[in-house]
Amino acid sequence: MVSLVAEGEPAVVMISSTSCGYCARSLSDIAGIANGDSLPRLRVLTLEGTSGGQAMARQAGVIGAWHAEPVQRSAAALIELNLPGTPVFMMIDAAGRLRRTMPGYPGREGLRAWVSVMSGASDSLVAPNWQELQRSPRTSE
Repeated sequence: MVSLVAEGEPAVVMISSTSCGYCARSLSDIAGIANGDSLPRLRVLTLEGTSGGQAMARQAGVIGAWHAEPVQRSAAALIELNLPGTPVFMMIDAAGRLRRTMPGYPGREGLRAWVSVMSGASDSLVAPNWQELQRSPRTSE
């Protein structure tokens, strides 16, 4: 079991894959919006493992992200997590509850509010039409 967020602190979890062009593009957009600032509240869970995720983030210019990997192979992880594909972004609030999900590549403008949380400048997202979920993904098995 791996804890994805620090207790009492919101975070954004990005589920990515090293073979996903939209994941690489999202990371580049995130780095551009952050403009060299560290993103300590960004948790990148890369399906193929942490080394691939760290390399993708480094190449994109993302600084300060925390990296994790699933226990299972990438295809099994997608099925286990019931994900349509990558990237997927999840907003976890300070209480450890999943508050918002955003599957797919949202474009640079769609990532701005999320980067604000990743950097610690904001504790919440303000945008209409995001799905509220009731389960807590505080840990990943």
